[in-house]
Amino acid sequence: ASCHGADGGGGVGPALNGLAEVFSDPATQMNWVALGSSGWQAEVGDTYGDTNKPVNGGMPAFAESLTPEELASVIVYERTTFSGLDPVEEGLVDAEGNLLVVYDPGTGELVDAPAG
Repeated sequence: ASCHGADGGGGVGPALNGLAEVFSDPATQMNWVALGSSGWQAEVGDTYGDTNKPVNGGMPAFAESLTPEELASVIVYERTTFSGLDPVEEGLVDAEGNLLVVYDPGTGELVDAPAG
């Protein structure tokens, strides 16, 4: 909230209401949030997202501070709240809201969520 605003409308960081256009693939969004600006530049390149936005900021990396389940939950929340996407249709959660996938930091991909 301190970077993107409590309502996702922007602040130090960009507004989150355009997430669907920037990250049509939730795995790419999770990779961005996991790596942050510095990690993304080192591992992926100088632009991010479907719109090839220049990496020019201080997006922190969250791979070390969030579990794969927490990271997936953040992405589901952002995509649902700020872009109106349906996480069930995207295959992120089941009809009861249980996570179906988590982020694998080793591959940068979504994998099946652990059972339980």
